[in-house]
Amino acid sequence: MLPLLRAILVSIADEAEHMMIVTDADGHILWREGKANVCLRADRVLLTERTKWSESAIGTNAMGTALALGKPVQIHSAEHLVRMYHGWTCAAAPVVDPDSGAVVGTIDVTGPQYTRHPATLALVTAAAQLAQGQLRATLFRRTRRTRRT
Repeated sequence: MLPLLRAILVSIADEAEHMMIVTDADGHILWREGKANVCLRADRVLLTERTKWSESAIGTNAMGTALALGKPVQIHSAEHLVRMYHGWTCAAAPVVDPDSGAVVGTIDVTGPQYTRHPATLALVTAAAQLAQGQLRATLFRRTRRTRRT
């Protein structure tokens, strides 16, 4: 799914000084991509691959809260529990496995607090729905192959 998400979100994230992040179901960042200056700034607050951003690890943040609630959220500035993240804004939406119904991760767009935009939540929600559609298509192809054998 990364090539599809990259094609849709990364160019938007670059233009808006954001980065796109994908986590697993436990909140570990699996992948991130965005403008170099935003990624360098994110490095300083450990917003990096392999770090855990669940609510139990970091407190209130879009990725962890989306995982905890099972629905899209936008967290801005001082809404983050940890003061170090008050300079950031983020929106995340959970990705649900169409077979099991379990949340398998999140898609997030994060950037400096001055880049907040209300459409970001709709953007990550649409991206998560697109990812779920790709999972559904993969499941359908797998089921069809199994039935043929």
